[in-house]
Amino acid sequence: VPADAEIVVTVAPGADAAQLTVDGQQGCDLIPGDRIVCTRSPHTLTLVSAAPANFYQSLRQKLGWGR
Repeated sequence: VPADAEIVVTVAPGADAAQLTVDGQQGCDLIPGDRIVCTRSPHTLTLVSAAPANFYQSLRQKLGWGR
């Protein structure tokens, strides 16, 4: 999906039930005709960071091995 795309989801007419939950928060009931519009946020977020240079050294430090 391109960064400048707009994604629109519409609850279909005659749908029985739909609910929107974002980031595990309390859900919001939706009714037929409701629209959810998703666009890029102006804020950035780092989701993944690189592993430490020495994985086993990091384990020793965090778990107190060799103390």
